[in-house]
Amino acid sequence: MLAIAVVVVLASPGLSCELPGGDSCAPPDEAAAIVPAAALAYVHVNLDGETDQYRRASEIAAAVPLFSGELIDRAVRVLSGGRARAEEFESEIRPWSAGELAFALLEADREVVLIEVADAQGAGDYADGLRPLGLGVAEPKVEEHDGVEISVDANGLATAQVEGFLALGPAEAVRAVIETASGADGAQSLADDETAVEVREQLPDQRLLEAYVSEDGVAELIAGSRGPLASFSPLVSPVASRGIGASVGFGEQDEVELALRSVLNAERVETSPGFFAAFPAFEPTLPARLSSEAFAYAGIGDPGETVAALLEQAGTQAPGVAAGFDDLSRRLQRQSNLDIEGELLEGLGEEGAFSLEPRPEDDGSEPAPATGALPYAGFVADGVDEPSVRKALASLQDPLAAAVGPGQNLQAPAFEERELAGVDARSLRLSPSIELTYAVFDGIAAIASDPAAIEQLAEGSGGLDSAERFERATDAFEDEVSLLAYLDLERLVALGEGLGLAEDPTYATFAGEFRRLDALGLAVVADSQTLASDARLLFGEAEEPETDAPPVVPGD
Repeated sequence: MLAIAVVVVLASPGLSCELPGGDSCAPPDEAAAIVPAAALAYVHVNLDGETDQYRRASEIAAAVPLFSGELIDRAVRVLSGGRARAEEFESEIRPWSAGELAFALLEADREVVLIEVADAQGAGDYADGLRPLGLGVAEPKVEEHDGVEISVDANGLATAQVEGFLALGPAEAVRAVIETASGADGAQSLADDETAVEVREQLPDQRLLEAYVSEDGVAELIAGSRGPLASFSPLVSPVASRGIGASVGFGEQDEVELALRSVLNAERVETSPGFFAAFPAFEPTLPARLSSEAFAYAGIGDPGETVAALLEQAGTQAPGVAAGFDDLSRRLQRQSNLDIEGELLEGLGEEGAFSLEPRPEDDGSEPAPATGALPYAGFVADGVDEPSVRKALASLQDPLAAAVGPGQNLQAPAFEERELAGVDARSLRLSPSIELTYAVFDGIAAIASDPAAIEQLAEGSGGLDSAERFERATDAFEDEVSLLAYLDLERLVALGEGLGLAEDPTYATFAGEFRRLDALGLAVVADSQTLASDARLLFGEAEEPETDAPPVVPGD
């Protein structure tokens, strides 16, 4: 049904069209031609039920009806200016609508809704039905503006049919739309605005919904800690951004594809680099060395450079964090005579990977099932300066052991030497389930919460890069990225249920839909001109957990 609207809540661009020969193009957007170029934000979706994007969105929405129902209802409320719920849209708007639906924020308190009209009489009847009723309610005031009739009711809601769209909003906003459509006094639309066009052209063609935020909109809605969209700041570099575009699209194999593009001012990037300016570009190779059963992975380029750049950012944006690291660095230098930045960080090589991987069975033959023991966490760096890193890690052994404190026998713990698959390693028991282990070999440095991680790396039994789920989640991304991340959602959900999550009545309400989640891939590419983020969410077949426990019913 209205699955499309799910997109709106997330962010967004338009629809895909298939042309003869199999070419793909961005969806049509006629509404942008009557929206003032000075709009702070703009959201557009095409609800034409004949499009592939709408059909695919509907299929996914049907598979997760509880989640999608809530998202769709909220999205419809936004796009209709709070005047309709999802079911009301189907019964009261769709019969006369031609498909396009748009929402534009012209100023902080001026917004306008645009609904494409296929039946002018039906649209007029709908607009009439929005008038307040009751004794003493004044008749709507009718006026003409640039040759277009506007009706303004007692509550100040104005309606007008403009260039094939029903416009709803405050009278000032509707007049602005009419002036843009007529070109009065040189009024310019979003469709003609160079920045808006540049930003939206960078979005994927295959999209159901799209959104655009202008430079002024970024300052109003995102920049600073009080903006309603401030949580997106790391992904858009708001100080340097000239405009932001977002889209939601749907693939052929039950996947949702989200894209975010921030077009940057190169000069402002130099003086005010965003969060991801700290992440150098790299081509991921470490997934080939990680377990094909990994629950999670995050890869970065040049770990030492990245950490140093993040600390430099923190010096101005989060001084408390920077001060804490400086204090830790000084204490470690006193205790071990180790210069963390000079001897450790600078030797960490060209690529780093954080991972969460399953522990092996007791016989070491297969990974433990997702519902078994907790997975182990690890970090691997490739292309390291082996002598420098080996010396730095050895210098940290005594301070780390001292920080743990004496065990039950009142003896201070110590790192123990051991051999794992022919590799020399060091281990420190922190708890019954955590044994901190590290090793430096074959150009890599690895540290993990379980010796099994080092053993797996030494044996070369990885293969995450060729795992079917990982490939589906990441194969559409650029070869060179600033950050690459992956979550095996199916295994993570199973792990959570095995650890007791399934017994939570609230979770049980949505459990069936959580089990449809398959995997999530995320890639960020940052340079001086654009900050681009892409996410792909995969859905799979629902599977019931293997358990003898009776199902949990909400309210029990």
